[in-house]
Amino acid sequence: MSDLVDIARMIRLYLKYLVDEPDLARWDQQIGDLVRAAHAGEDVDGRLRAVFARDPEVQAWVADTLSHPDLLPRDIADQLTTRSESPDGDRLGARLQIYTCPVSQCVKWPRLYPSEVVPRCPDHHEVLVEVFPR
Repeated sequence: MSDLVDIARMIRLYLKYLVDEPDLARWDQQIGDLVRAAHAGEDVDGRLRAVFARDPEVQAWVADTLSHPDLLPRDIADQLTTRSESPDGDRLGARLQIYTCPVSQCVKWPRLYPSEVVPRCPDHHEVLVEVFPR
C-alpha cells in the first residue's frame, strides 16, 4: 500500500476538522471509494492527489503528514515531542497506539491518550481495533 493510501485511510477521521460540514460526507465518500479501490489492487495515488488538491487545508494536512518519517499528522507528532499531558490533563500514553477498522482496514487512527474514545469506522460502524503500538 502506498504512503498516500495510508494517509487517505487516516484523513477520513480528520476530515471534520478540515472541511466544511456540508461537504464532509462527499469528501469521505470519495476518499473511502479510493481506499477501497486501492485495497482491490488499483493504483489510486493520482486520483487521491487530485482529490486532496481541491482544498488547500486538506492538501497542507496531507503534505505535513507525508513529510513526517512515520506518516503522523502534525498535531500527533507535535504532541509526541512537546507534551506529556493533553489539554484536559490526561497523561500521554506510554506508547502511541494505532487503530484500524476490523473489517477492512479502511481507516487508520493514532491514539495518544488513554482517555481518548476509540472511534467507529465510518463505513462499517465497528469500533476500531489496535493493530500495533508504537
